[in-house]
Amino acid sequence: MPTDEQAIRDLFAAWNQATLAKDVETLLTFVTDDVIFLAPGQPPIRGKTAMEALYRQVLGLYRFEQDWVFEEIQVFGDWGFCWGRDSSTMTPLDGGPAVKASGMGLSILSKQPDGSWLVARGINNMTRQTA
Repeated sequence: MPTDEQAIRDLFAAWNQATLAKDVETLLTFVTDDVIFLAPGQPPIRGKTAMEALYRQVLGLYRFEQDWVFEEIQVFGDWGFCWGRDSSTMTPLDGGPAVKASGMGLSILSKQPDGSWLVARGINNMTRQTA
């Protein structure tokens, strides 16, 4: 069984793979039912239904690539957090220039009874990069 830190790293690697595969159903398995994401200039994204709608919209229009560089991962019993650098590239499926953004992100995770980890809360301050 992997350590908690490795399990969290594995979760984010699987998230990236599911995003590249446009697998929204799998993405929904990585978050708690009451997940909340906070993004710059947007209202909170609350719950799996809102997350599903966002991912279906974005993945229907773009190839979405995301990368995390962890600065810290900490675990406290059944809760953990990680933060670090976050970057993304959204390439329109119908052509046009890619949109790149980067910044810092923080995720709060909840350990499940089976030992897996799910994202419960997330926030980032990514801003669009200019050419």
